[in-house]
Amino acid sequence: MRAIRFIKAVFNHVFFGGNADPSVVEFRVLECERCEDNIKGTCDVCGCNIKLKTKWYTEECPLNKW
Repeated sequence: MRAIRFIKAVFNHVFFGGNADPSVVEFRVLECERCEDNIKGTCDVCGCNIKLKTKWYTEECPLNKW
């Protein structure tokens, strides 16, 4: 399931998104750093790499924190 979510994220990033604005990325990273579900840079809820996920415009937090 995690691989399927990643493939969908890559598709959306390439065809619909691109990278988020640096100020948006900064906000997202700060929110993720404070989150109790951040386990060594990986979201324990969705399994995504936080550094990568926060940079992609089309991605969303599964807990609606950003």
